[in-house]
Amino acid sequence: MVRSILMPLWTAFALMLSAAAAVGWAQDPAPPSAPASAPASAPASTPASAPGELNVNSRYTVEAIEFVGGKKQVRSEVKQMMDREVGQKLSQERLDSIVREIKKEFKSYRVTQKVTKGSKPETVKVTLELERRGVEILGTSEDFKFVYSSRNNFSFGGTAALDITKRFDVLVGAFTDNDLSVDRASGIRGGFQFKLFGDHGRVRFVAESLRSQWNGAVLTALAGNNPEQVPGIYRERQTFAPELTVQLMPSLSVTGGVQFNRFQTQFPQARFEAAHLATGAVHFAQEFSGSGWNHFLESNYRVRTAVAGLGSDFDYTGHTGGLRYSWKDGSRELLIVDFRAGALNGRAPLFERFVLGNSQTLRGWNRFDLAPLGGTRMAHGTMEARVRGHWRLIYDTGSVWSDATPAQVRHSAGVGYIKEGLTAVIAFPLRDGNITPIVLLGYTF
Repeated sequence: MVRSILMPLWTAFALMLSAAAAVGWAQDPAPPSAPASAPASAPASTPASAPGELNVNSRYTVEAIEFVGGKKQVRSEVKQMMDREVGQKLSQERLDSIVREIKKEFKSYRVTQKVTKGSKPETVKVTLELERRGVEILGTSEDFKFVYSSRNNFSFGGTAALDITKRFDVLVGAFTDNDLSVDRASGIRGGFQFKLFGDHGRVRFVAESLRSQWNGAVLTALAGNNPEQVPGIYRERQTFAPELTVQLMPSLSVTGGVQFNRFQTQFPQARFEAAHLATGAVHFAQEFSGSGWNHFLESNYRVRTAVAGLGSDFDYTGHTGGLRYSWKDGSRELLIVDFRAGALNGRAPLFERFVLGNSQTLRGWNRFDLAPLGGTRMAHGTMEARVRGHWRLIYDTGSVWSDATPAQVRHSAGVGYIKEGLTAVIAFPLRDGNITPIVLLGYTF
């Protein structure tokens, strides 16, 4: 199965790489100044005069320059700009340029410059620190987004983190999603999060109240389905999920928690059921940089298992994992390869089942044509080449199936344009017979 997916994936990779090669890859903080009481050999650690005025620290050599942003990291090209300052005379103009680049990426933050005495005479250390302005928009593609599909209409919404103290946030959100799950889930979200162990840990609690709407294809598929294998639809669902994340090292984090789900099942008879889970996840992300190129590798694994001791009416375990590689030229992604897979064992509610054929997977296919009830097994691969910076060439392959049905590998291709979070894609299913393209429009924050 995996081999049948990887072989066309590798063939598409070679073709896309050849095509891309043929076309061609394609208010600032005030600077520091020395306080009146500081000796001539010691640099200042307080803000300096305004840009354009004489900077008395310009005679010092930069011994080190550091970015302090918690778990946030600057882009590789910004990191290279910072590294080039080490060993050079302190230049407020160049520091301001670095700050402007950081602000482009972290728009909800201010950047504070601090210059302190180095370990050697006539040297300084520079610290660039992020400080949130009060409200941050959480910006993952699954969370805060706007997506339009010509087959499945709109999905939009997200979560805002309201900064109460430096370490404590209140979470507030609203959304409607007709993209990532079997149902259209609409509702509100609330909760809180606070930091532990400096910036190396986080406790997070999120509660959601959702209402589901169902496509006719789902209802038709359920009509001939055994409810002992696939449970029925539900109208309302409430979720409560506390979790703890620990940053073991800059590139590695682990998460553990529990999730309580209560929902009102409609068939074969109306009743409330519970799916109470223990959850865990491991996430790794690492960037490898060189002269003019950057490689980014990201992998993750997640497990969700129903626990009878928590009062769950269901007994199941789900595993998902993924691996993503991207090749960049400076800040531009030239090539993206993504592979993900999942397995679900036991009798699980519909919101746990795997879905392909949306804005992220098998673009060009409609998820209700592939598997209206989702599946218990999933494997998917994507290759995407960026040409001349903003144009996208996309190839997807994958399959979603259940234990009782054989896997059928599907393929799709697309072309799109992306710029500053705005994206447009036209994708086609690769199959015999009638081919109807799907148009995807979106904006991620």
